[in-house]
Amino acid sequence: MFIGHFKTSIHLHLSDIIPSCSHPVTLHPILPPPPTATPSLYTPSFHLHLPPILPPPPYNHSSPSFRTPRLRMITVCVFLGYTMASMVYFGLSLSGGTISDNPYVFMTLSGLMEVPAYTFTIPVVQRFGRKYTLATCFLLSALVLFALAVIPAGYSVAGVALAMMGKVCITAGFQTIIFFSSELFPTEVRSRGVSAAFMMSRIGSMVSPFITDLVVSGLVLPLGLW
Repeated sequence: MFIGHFKTSIHLHLSDIIPSCSHPVTLHPILPPPPTATPSLYTPSFHLHLPPILPPPPYNHSSPSFRTPRLRMITVCVFLGYTMASMVYFGLSLSGGTISDNPYVFMTLSGLMEVPAYTFTIPVVQRFGRKYTLATCFLLSALVLFALAVIPAGYSVAGVALAMMGKVCITAGFQTIIFFSSELFPTEVRSRGVSAAFMMSRIGSMVSPFITDLVVSGLVLPLGLW
């Protein structure tokens, strides 16, 4: 007697049942068919119903900071602001020997001027906003530097006073543009944009000593470049 799978026939010889009969007989099973199994993740039929996998979008090789016109404008303005702020900040700090008769007193006063600049910037920004505070600090710093450029060399006290006013304004402006730029860039490019802006500020700080050394034409040339 031989019994096969579910869908195969079962062949039995009558001689196995009735010893006197030698003709084969075919018996079919009468069991109900098995229920249809639900497709699962492990059956090949399940993957046939999945949607086709779409190809990835083409890669944009341009920098995310320059992808749209608005981002390009923000990036260029922030880069210029960081470069100018750093150049003026370090340029004023390194000009103690040309503006004042005593560079040690000048550097001491320059360090003390940063205390009110860092202290009063936050309440002023909260009262008037970031944009107006930044524009006012940069404008006042530019006016002070232009006034300092036309003062004769003999007026050392007036030059130091104007330089200290410019140091307060540019320090407050530098602090304002640092946290203002982090709000201008979108989340996707914020870290990259702010890091690139600080790199541009290092360029301004590297250029400032060379501008300070251009005193061959008096104070007009370096302060006018600032």
